[in-house]
Amino acid sequence: MGSTDKGWVSLKDRPLIQWVCDRLSPQVADLVINANQNRARYEALGFSVVEDTLPGYQGPLAGLATGLAALETELVLAVPVDAPVFPADLGQRLLEALVGAQADVAVVHDGERIQPTFLLLRRVPCLLRLQSALAAGEHGLGRWVMAQSAAFADFAGRSREFSNVNYPEDLVALASCSGGALDNDSTEVESHVPWFL
Repeated sequence: MGSTDKGWVSLKDRPLIQWVCDRLSPQVADLVINANQNRARYEALGFSVVEDTLPGYQGPLAGLATGLAALETELVLAVPVDAPVFPADLGQRLLEALVGAQADVAVVHDGERIQPTFLLLRRVPCLLRLQSALAAGEHGLGRWVMAQSAAFADFAGRSREFSNVNYPEDLVALASCSGGALDNDSTEVESHVPWFL
């Protein structure tokens, strides 16, 4: 997508950030957006916005660390802005995996691979580990997640719900979807964990 701010790429006449906020709001208590550009535009959505604290764009690990440092909650649910059709039961399923495994991190597994940008984290221990990883020069989100002995939330057979928009043709494919994926038919889920995007 070039240098475009993906949050403001339009899908069916609504920006991706709006799709994500609307889809996740029923699952959480609060929303915080990590954005390093167009801050005023994001703030106009009515949510808190935090910018990376490390200089230069150092990738998703830096954004995740920024979000964890800005919050005070025990748990943080993180999702990417470019995957607008993630499941309505995402938070609940990640929470069940986290608690069941007594882990500090839970991540989505779609039956074929992990989806490392969909995470539920225990904020304090994960923030310390993220800061250590960044100080050591680590920038790979997937590698960091796997080093945490993460619990897996099983979403086998549902990989399409984690489709992300990396190219214009991905946007066209999503826009051509009909049915539940783009109908925002999410049901209320009672796992109200604050989250960070």
